[in-house]
Amino acid sequence: MQNHIDRLDHLQRPLGLLEKQWQRKYRFAKQAVFVFASTSCLSLPFPSAAKAQIDPYFVSELAPGETQPFITAITDLQVKQKPDPSSQDVTGFVIKKGSTIHIKHSVYQTLIPNKRTLIKPYKLEVINHGRTKYISKKLYYSQQKPILLRLETGDVINVLQYRAEGDFFFEHNSNVYSGFCSPCHESPSVTAWWVKTTLNNTTGWLLVDNRTVQIENK
Repeated sequence: MQNHIDRLDHLQRPLGLLEKQWQRKYRFAKQAVFVFASTSCLSLPFPSAAKAQIDPYFVSELAPGETQPFITAITDLQVKQKPDPSSQDVTGFVIKKGSTIHIKHSVYQTLIPNKRTLIKPYKLEVINHGRTKYISKKLYYSQQKPILLRLETGDVINVLQYRAEGDFFFEHNSNVYSGFCSPCHESPSVTAWWVKTTLNNTTGWLLVDNRTVQIENK
C-alpha cells in the first residue's frame, strides 16, 4: 500500500514542479558530462575521477534515460579500444567535428554507488535481478514479474544508477533491483557513460562528455 501511495504522491505533484524536475532529470541528455553523478533529476560533473577511472562497481547496457539520444561531435574525438579512459586509442579512428556519432552499444558504469540508510520503511514494487554486477539490455527487458520489496527503517541500500521515469537500479542485501524507488531520489552515485560506435568497419568506444559532444533527444 505504501508503494502505491508513494507513486500517487509522485504523480500528484504540481505540474510546474514536475516540469522543473523533468528539465533537471534530462539535463544529462543535453549536457552529458565526462564522469557524472546521477540522481533522479540531476547530473553533475565529477572531474576528480576522469583521469584515473576506478574499476566499475556495477555496469548496465542501458543508456541513461528512456530514449536513445542523438549525438554530434563538437570537436575531433579519438576513439578508445575499450570503455576505459586508460585504454589504448584505436589507431586512425578519429571522429571529426560536426560528425554524427552512431551508437551501436552503451555501457553505463557505476564507479561509486551511494550508500543510504533508510530513516523510514518502504514498500516498493520492483524486479529482482539477483546477485549480479552486470545487467544486459536483454536481461533488463526480459519478462520478469515484479515483486513487493519491504524495506525497514535502518536498512541500507546502494543507489547504483538512474534508469528512466523515476526508476533506478539499486542494491539491497547483495541483490540488484530495478523499479520506482522513492528513497533513491536525491542520492547521487558516480557514473560514467560509454558509447560504442563504428565508422568504415572500425569499432571503438567514446566516453560521453559535454565538452566534446552535443546531445539531443529526438
